[in-house]
Amino acid sequence: MAIEQSITKGDAALKAKDYLGAISYYSQAIKENPEAFSPYLKRSTAYQKLKNNDKAKADICSAFSIASERGKRRDVGLCYFK
Repeated sequence: MAIEQSITKGDAALKAKDYLGAISYYSQAIKENPEAFSPYLKRSTAYQKLKNNDKAKADICSAFSIASERGKRRDVGLCYFK
């Protein structure tokens, strides 16, 4: 499955409040491309909804590292916001 499809399915699961399903889809997207920024940030949201703050923080840190390496100031800002 393409990374875009995994992210889209994860977004739909997150919207439907199927947080475990969303985590599964975002994890699949991360397996396909470990350097993708958005699946980490979106998966952190699902973890936050499940009150799993340690895993949410780990995903935000991963997203922050990716954004910093790429020099994407907007994405770094999103990480600080989360």
